[in-house]
Amino acid sequence: MESKTNNSIMKKLILSAILAAATTLTFAQNNKVVTAFNYHKYYVERGGKLDDLMNAKAAIDEATQHAQTMGNSKTWYYRGQIYHAMVESKEASLIETKDKNLQETVKSYLKTLELDSKKEYSRETLQRLAIAQIQYLNLGVEQFENKKYVHAANAFEEAVIVAGHLNKVDTLALYNAALAAEKGNLNDKAIAHYERLIQLKYGGANTYIFLSNIHKNLKQDDKAQEVIKKGRTAFPDDKNLIIEELNYYLIQGKLKEAISNLELAVQADPANHILIFSLGSVYDNLANPDKEKTQPTPAEYTEYMNKSEASYKKALEVKPDYFDAIYNLGALYFNQAVKINDQSQNIKDNAVYAKEIKKSDDKFALALPYLEKAHELDPKDRNTLISLKQLYARTQQADKYKKIKELLEN
Repeated sequence: MESKTNNSIMKKLILSAILAAATTLTFAQNNKVVTAFNYHKYYVERGGKLDDLMNAKAAIDEATQHAQTMGNSKTWYYRGQIYHAMVESKEASLIETKDKNLQETVKSYLKTLELDSKKEYSRETLQRLAIAQIQYLNLGVEQFENKKYVHAANAFEEAVIVAGHLNKVDTLALYNAALAAEKGNLNDKAIAHYERLIQLKYGGANTYIFLSNIHKNLKQDDKAQEVIKKGRTAFPDDKNLIIEELNYYLIQGKLKEAISNLELAVQADPANHILIFSLGSVYDNLANPDKEKTQPTPAEYTEYMNKSEASYKKALEVKPDYFDAIYNLGALYFNQAVKINDQSQNIKDNAVYAKEIKKSDDKFALALPYLEKAHELDPKDRNTLISLKQLYARTQQADKYKKIKELLEN
């Protein structure tokens, strides 16, 4: 039987061996951090040899996985530096994994900040995070230009996230993320980004239009219009929002609502002949709706036609050779003449009848020069040719009638 003294000595020896082994193991793991540091130093000092960088990566990755060193801010700070070097490398194999390496870089820096209770590395880490944030932006631009829109959206989103860790809101990155997501058909993401931009009051009226367009593409017309209405409240004088709302009213056949928008649009852009013409066209349609729709009263008809005529003429003051306004003005007079002529057929009093026919002929006469000018500007337009054929027949201009008839037949 062993003595108590010998047994005590054996226990001490075993304990010492365990402590020695633990010390050796801890030293070995700390040595991995030093090894990673040295290889990264060699990489910087010896002309950027890939082997040095990969050796640094292997050592630091092992250190971040071991319980003895994974909780040290220094370990993660070095890892961030090493992965950042991989991001900035021109080696083809590393360029292909730039996005992944940049992700690991940011992860390492954030872990450094989390563990760095003594603030030994915080200042440098924040500076490097700011660089990484810019690199995410640049990566997003690169991917966007290469039409890799999903990857671009992800990169811009990461730039937004990193900016948040730096207590900043990068609205430009968020805007780019929205554009890329839209291009990449990531509609939910795009909608969320645009809504956030609206909250941040970034992008002005265009942000509302972009968001509305996504809803329109998704056939969500009510949501699209709701966005435009909010935009009109925020930017009541913006011409593009006015026109967007106008287009909605026109598609829905809400012509009276469209008029107020058009009048606002013309006020905002009085030299825009298209807007002025469009106002005339809406009044024209109000005066001459489809047969199944509610017809205007005689007083309304006269009011709408007069306003339509005035708008067409105003458009021609701005752009004298504007085909659409020239043709529509000619067609307006032509249709008025036909309407007067048709209504006169029920008149029994010869004197009154003659008077109405004279009104009709006068309107046809007003129509003729405009339709001839329209034909001069666009000799192949069939609607113009058909109207001219009828006018020349009515005014007994045989030669001109024959010429127009041949053009229609050929």
